[in-house]
Amino acid sequence: MTDKFDPRNAVHTPSASATYAINAVKEASAFVGSGLGITIPIAEIADYFPPLMPGQVCAIIGQTSNYKSGFLHFIEHQVARDLRKFGKTDYIIIHVSVEECVEEQAFLELARESDEDAGDLARGVVQNWDGLERAAVKMGSIPIYRIGDSLARAEDMPKLYMSNMIKAINTLVNGKILDWKPKVAGIFFDYLQAFPLDPEFLSAEKDQRRRLQVRSDMYRLRQCAALFRTPVFVAVQAKQHLSGAHPPIML
Repeated sequence: MTDKFDPRNAVHTPSASATYAINAVKEASAFVGSGLGITIPIAEIADYFPPLMPGQVCAIIGQTSNYKSGFLHFIEHQVARDLRKFGKTDYIIIHVSVEECVEEQAFLELARESDEDAGDLARGVVQNWDGLERAAVKMGSIPIYRIGDSLARAEDMPKLYMSNMIKAINTLVNGKILDWKPKVAGIFFDYLQAFPLDPEFLSAEKDQRRRLQVRSDMYRLRQCAALFRTPVFVAVQAKQHLSGAHPPIML
């Protein structure tokens, strides 16, 4: 991804457009055939929502405390099960969050894999340490890589505005963290309005900053989906008073 603009790259001839489309159809067919299209594992939704394909972005929109984060986690685990089912050991899932620190996310994962309660774990209350250790081992085998803040690195918490998120993802997929270069089955962002203000918008009028930020971040999410050739899900917080709302872009 580059900010340098070459106008020739924005112009596509009819024959080039047709070629791109044919190649995209072939890629989509191969993607779905290998079990990599992300389907929402709920019958009522899957009936009308086709698998999300590489380069596509899906927004999960809901009001506060309406299970947006939980829904993202639910889809992630379905993707992880599909990766195991089809033997896609070279693929990973990436979860980016500025809402919950890594430890808070891990409490939920450990509770999912054990009989513990996530709230109790956060307070240091454990019913079965052996079971918790087994859950930790199982969690370590689920290919969900997390980008965000950690209490274990509190002295070096990153400023995770969108451009830095993409840099972190790029570092991961280019083999600079692992000793191999993983492919990406899906990227999940939680959540749009919580992303820190990018320094490039500090010069804007105060009442315009967040609107410009959200618009820019949605564009960058599309770039991210295209750059890493993967489906992207993002949680988006809806307005609290939806009756009579103006254009949908007003989040």
